[in-house]
Amino acid sequence: MMIRELLRRHGAPDLESWRPEIFDPSHDAGLQALRARLGDGSVRAVHDAFEEQVAELVAARDPGAELSSDRLRARVERWLDGREPERCGAWVYYPWSGNLVHLLARDDFRELRSNRNRNKISAQEQAALRERTIAVIGLSVGQSSAVTLAQEGVAGRFRLADFDRLSLSNMNRLRASVWDLGINKCVLAARQMLELDPFLEIELFDQGATADGIDAILGGDRPVDLLVEECDSLHIKVLLREHARRLRVPVVMETSDRGLIDIERFDLEPERPSFHGLIGEVDAGSLAGLSTKEKLPFVLRILGETAISDRLAGSLFAIGETLETWPQLGSSVALGGACVTDVARRILLGELRASGRFYVDLHELIREGAQAELAPPEAPYVQEAASAAVSLESLRARRHPGQPPPLELVRALVEHGMMAPSGGNAQPWRFHYEGDRISTSFDPEAGWTTLDFEHRATYLSFGSVCENMELTARALGVRVELEPFPAPGDPSQVFALRLTGTTDPVHDELVDAIGRRATNRQLGDDRALDPGDRAALEQAAVVHGATLRIEEDRSALAELAGILGRVDRVAFLNRRMHGEIMSEFRWTPQDASRTRDGIDLATLDLSRADAAAFRMLAHWPGMAFLKRMGGSASLEKPSRKAVLASSAVAVLTIPRGTPAAYFEGGRALQRVWLEATRRGVWLQPMAMLPYLLARLEHGRGEGLEPRDLESLSTQRELYRRYFPVTGEETDAMLLRVFYGPAPSVRALRRPVGSALTIA
Repeated sequence: MMIRELLRRHGAPDLESWRPEIFDPSHDAGLQALRARLGDGSVRAVHDAFEEQVAELVAARDPGAELSSDRLRARVERWLDGREPERCGAWVYYPWSGNLVHLLARDDFRELRSNRNRNKISAQEQAALRERTIAVIGLSVGQSSAVTLAQEGVAGRFRLADFDRLSLSNMNRLRASVWDLGINKCVLAARQMLELDPFLEIELFDQGATADGIDAILGGDRPVDLLVEECDSLHIKVLLREHARRLRVPVVMETSDRGLIDIERFDLEPERPSFHGLIGEVDAGSLAGLSTKEKLPFVLRILGETAISDRLAGSLFAIGETLETWPQLGSSVALGGACVTDVARRILLGELRASGRFYVDLHELIREGAQAELAPPEAPYVQEAASAAVSLESLRARRHPGQPPPLELVRALVEHGMMAPSGGNAQPWRFHYEGDRISTSFDPEAGWTTLDFEHRATYLSFGSVCENMELTARALGVRVELEPFPAPGDPSQVFALRLTGTTDPVHDELVDAIGRRATNRQLGDDRALDPGDRAALEQAAVVHGATLRIEEDRSALAELAGILGRVDRVAFLNRRMHGEIMSEFRWTPQDASRTRDGIDLATLDLSRADAAAFRMLAHWPGMAFLKRMGGSASLEKPSRKAVLASSAVAVLTIPRGTPAAYFEGGRALQRVWLEATRRGVWLQPMAMLPYLLARLEHGRGEGLEPRDLESLSTQRELYRRYFPVTGEETDAMLLRVFYGPAPSVRALRRPVGSALTIA
């Protein structure tokens, strides 16, 4: 038998169909129609991965859950709720391929298919985009745009127009198979789009955009929201813009040369001339019937004679001789589809309102000499050695009755004072020694933050400084007299110590802990707090009139972990506080060594992955976007995780909220911290909550947004269940208490000479 006769026995390819059939198996009618299709012999293959789709859907809805295979299976069963999988979702039959596919129902399908778009496109934005209609006219260059628009979900309805059929020479730039040859280009695009999302609404105009048919494409009962114009006819290009101007439809055009993108916002500028006025006052009718040579001046005006690429400029002279038509490359068309999709999304979401011409020229962007500067390789972290402390023993030996204290002794007192904690390790103190008096004051260059309400955190840190200095003085056998707030009316003068004479040294064991005390941000081992340790910490606070309340109940800790996490989220998503918090960090060892203040990122004891993620928190535009999306539970995780790995949470309360009370509270805090250090108990301040509550309760929430105030008020009510206050009692500090490894890196301190002046 001749090969020709054998070929005739096989049917011609399906070049016309493009609509899939969708069956709803949850209804008897849909199930019956599905059975009929399965029985008529047209189905060539059945693709049923429905339960895998359900598993991916339930996992995507709870991304924070760690689901084992058994737990995931249980959730799938719960989702099915006793239904047979075959009767759920939708069955979709594609007649041109004979494939029958079992998919999730439309809303679930679209939720899962666009899940990886989030948060570059929020769920709300994705839903809004699905209500939009886009017309794509010209499905050679436009095919890439149409398919990418559908892939990204930038519209739910499309109108496609092109009269031409796919030829082999088109396949250098059109995504198609060789068995698609001869198919109408808008049918080809529609098939590819519906294979991505069978629930799209698509209208085809396979006669192309004709003068009589443009109104039907752009207008009708529901005008399109955007026109992507990629047709070849100059006459039709101008005519489309005349109609778009009348209907107030924005137009986007991509030329596949130098990544040129034209945006014409006829919706915002209905009097705007076509092509930005480049071809003058030319109407479409005057361009009809012109020869290719006669159109060339207009085309060059549109493209820009001096703006087109060298290769296109040279090729224009070869058209009709060695070239049949305009040269185009698949890479340029693919780039154009991406650019059109990005621009269309931003126009439809109201993010891009400009008209004009733009270039995404890869030859300019990626060329020799245009390489971006790269950050240097990350060097291994080496902790700078702390400066050697002055020997207290040697100073005792040199102290003689009746003589002024040597300067080394003054420096020792100040040095030990400066080992005290301060908010953000800001070290906001200045020391001045004159005669027999060491006075302290605020550093005038220190910035006051939202968390430092009424300088309460600062007064607390000065109290800790004072406690260190008094303990050191007693260990040196130096009598001191404390003068708190020695300059009435000037709260920046916090305290002075007068050195009044000598006495026998009293070596309190807490002195030895001054140099070892540190904020530890590592996770603990959550073992129970030793009763002896608890009693000692509570007693240490009482010395200066404060109270340490310790909560160890595991269910209470779980609740407090959630409260603290949610308060962190408020702080990170408040622009002012975000900037203040991030300004405290020193992101490299070099920065930490240069300033010797702030929070060295290494002191957070983060893994490399967590450290990289934390650096992203410093980028406010990203955080602002996250805020618009409703925030993220990931901002709550560090505090949650830390508290749950602790032995207890403790609150230091003071009788009043005055500067003097906070100063005394700082002394109590330092005694508690030194006692904890001496006993191998670690502390980490969790200061955001008490200081934001102070601003909420005593500062009318100044600096906080209404949404912040609402959230903080809710967290306050939950928090007060565990740590109530009475009368004028005030929270001075909140601490997590735990046993565990020592911090791998300790915060640096500025040299004594930077803070001490001597008259």
